[in-house]
Amino acid sequence: MEQQKKLYTDTNLLIAFGITLVVVMGVTNITPALPAMAQYFAIPYSSVTLVITVFTMPGIVLTPLLGIVADRIGRKIIIIPSLILFGITGVIMFF
Repeated sequence: MEQQKKLYTDTNLLIAFGITLVVVMGVTNITPALPAMAQYFAIPYSSVTLVITVFTMPGIVLTPLLGIVADRIGRKIIIIPSLILFGITGVIMFF
């Protein structure tokens, strides 16, 4: 039981959960807007769903590559700039 309490208070684990939550919420937040986007741009719904593909593709492609680099040079060196870039692009998408 003591080991389980340590697991829930592990800072690294909580950060990993938070990062995963942000990415999942990004996809979840886009999905309800897809019909309105299709109507606004007068394109088929099947075409507008490519937004999700474009949103997730960099993560699918870069995750294994950045994982290898992170193992060699350090995880913090990779994850901090990645999160900053993710935040900046999220703010840019707002405008």
